[in-house]
Amino acid sequence: MNNHNLELFSLSNDKQQLLLSIASLHKETELQQLIELIKQSQYATFKIEMNALKEAIKYLHQPLKQNQLIDIHTNIVIAMRVDAQLIIDVSDDKLIAKAQIITAYAGKDIDSNRFINELKKYNIKFGIIKPAIMLLIKKARQTTPGVSFQITIAKGVNAQNGTDTTFHSLIEAPKKKLADVMQEQYGSVNFQEIEKLLAVKPGDKLVRKILFKKGHQGKTVTGEYLTFVEGINIPFCINNNTAICCDDENLLIATAYGTPVTVDKSIMIEPVLIVQNVDSSSAPINHHGCLIIKGDVAPGSCINASGDITVIGFIESSTVKCGGNLYVYKGIIGDKIDEFSPQYTSHIECDGAIYTNFIQFSKVSAKSDLNINFQLIHSSVLCQGFINVKDKTGEKGVIFGGFLCSQKGINTVTLGATVGIQTTIDLIGPYHQLLDKKKQTLDSISDLKEKINNTINAQRKVNETDSNIHEKSLSKRLTLTIKDAKNQIERHNDNLNLLRLEIQQYLNNTQVTALKTIHSKVSVSIADDVFRTTQQYGATTLHIKNNQLIAESYQGIDNTTLASN
Repeated sequence: MNNHNLELFSLSNDKQQLLLSIASLHKETELQQLIELIKQSQYATFKIEMNALKEAIKYLHQPLKQNQLIDIHTNIVIAMRVDAQLIIDVSDDKLIAKAQIITAYAGKDIDSNRFINELKKYNIKFGIIKPAIMLLIKKARQTTPGVSFQITIAKGVNAQNGTDTTFHSLIEAPKKKLADVMQEQYGSVNFQEIEKLLAVKPGDKLVRKILFKKGHQGKTVTGEYLTFVEGINIPFCINNNTAICCDDENLLIATAYGTPVTVDKSIMIEPVLIVQNVDSSSAPINHHGCLIIKGDVAPGSCINASGDITVIGFIESSTVKCGGNLYVYKGIIGDKIDEFSPQYTSHIECDGAIYTNFIQFSKVSAKSDLNINFQLIHSSVLCQGFINVKDKTGEKGVIFGGFLCSQKGINTVTLGATVGIQTTIDLIGPYHQLLDKKKQTLDSISDLKEKINNTINAQRKVNETDSNIHEKSLSKRLTLTIKDAKNQIERHNDNLNLLRLEIQQYLNNTQVTALKTIHSKVSVSIADDVFRTTQQYGATTLHIKNNQLIAESYQGIDNTTLASN
């Protein structure tokens, strides 16, 4: 640094400010020249105050007024020492703490003691990353002034909820595959393929147990504990003909030949009875388990099985009771007992779902869905699920004749017949029972309100009399009676809301859908309304809208135009 520069710059008494002597500047000095002089001096790391420099140059260049002299002792603050800054930022969830250092301008650097004090100020005590802090301090000291560095200095541990034990089935559920095979192999059934779908043998793997995870509590950088939900260890449920594998405690295997059946989220193996054919000369079949009939069920037969029943051929004019699902690969055929009787010769009662290709002249009861690929004609059906009469393509499927009662709805391709055969559909289901329950609940609420009013009046009369021990005791009992009645009203109101929800769900979800055509002489009852067709419609949905049973086009197809063909 030359002597001229020594004359230009000096420090304040506290050594924190850099002063510029105006009188020592050359008249021609420009701003950039002055900045370069500072950078070449021993004060290069001071923080330059640019506005002060500009004022100094401006003051230097302004013309002197008459008789004005520049005070050679005039000094201006043009730069300062600035200590390094330390900024701590804690995330909202208190799981992350970050530190930012802005390096010093000829001032004090951040040291470990300053850092420790800052951590205490923010109550950061857990998950501190010491190597990160030391690296940040070191980098800040080695870098030019005014540079900013940020790094994560503490990490908390988030709470981890546990997971309950789960069970993964290792066998494919036969329902859908059987239904698919039924349609694909209609007319030529491969029994060996079906048997593979239906049965397992001893040692076959059934269920894999996925172990539970307990979970763990969390902890913030400020030392607060975070709660968690602990996972539950659920043991295997060992049912009939199953056992835990001796080589793998988390594997359930079959111990007998039979059909896997799901029971309460577990699996049991029901014994399988395989017979060739059943006819009227055969003894009635009563089997506890699943039944496979490789041929037909001839007229006059009687069958009862607690599990699934699979019939590779036809069921004809027989009585069948099934405790599981019923699969009939060809169809169910019956006849009228006589020309004038609504009774049929085929009686089917099923506690599960029914899968078949067609049903005719039969009385059918199903506690789940009735799934038919092609035809449902002239039959009496009571179904607690959906009645679905259509193939996978949605091109084939027809319902006509008979009486159909479904609690959920009906889906088909064509409803009714061109010859105007009467087809009656009842989708009233639980509607009237729900209305009766609603009325009973409203009546109960009304009775309780009247009881409360009468009790309040009685209590008022008691309180108006001279108070004695007897009257006070009676008044307390009346208060308890009023409180109990109000609690009952609250419970009834909860039930009433549930009933209203069930009624609304019924009205929203219950409908009949025909993907192509609805013919005339079709009668549909939903809620308190009946819709009778007197013409032919295109693709149509019959459902409740604005408290009225109406027909609307299905997927935008105009249903108001009479089909000309």
